[in-house]
Amino acid sequence: MDDLVRFWIDRLDEEEAGIRDCLLSDEPNVSERDLDDVTAKRKLAQKYDEVADNDVNEPYEYAFGYANALGEAVRLLAVVYADHPDYRTEWRP
Repeated sequence: MDDLVRFWIDRLDEEEAGIRDCLLSDEPNVSERDLDDVTAKRKLAQKYDEVADNDVNEPYEYAFGYANALGEAVRLLAVVYADHPDYRTEWRP
């Protein structure tokens, strides 16, 4: 599995656990929709992992456009965890 994908899925696992804890304690600002959001992000991560080897992370490279587009999406979504000690600066969009 691609390192960025593994990092992001680990953060999603943490988020999901926190959401489930909040749901069990009837936290008012948490809903099933929050779990749906995590599920959608997890699906995007899985799609990207399928083509991550083709992602050259260069804005003007069109030969691998699908992988680059998915990679950009994953980097944009993962940047919210930039303060995490495992986050790598080369993952910045």
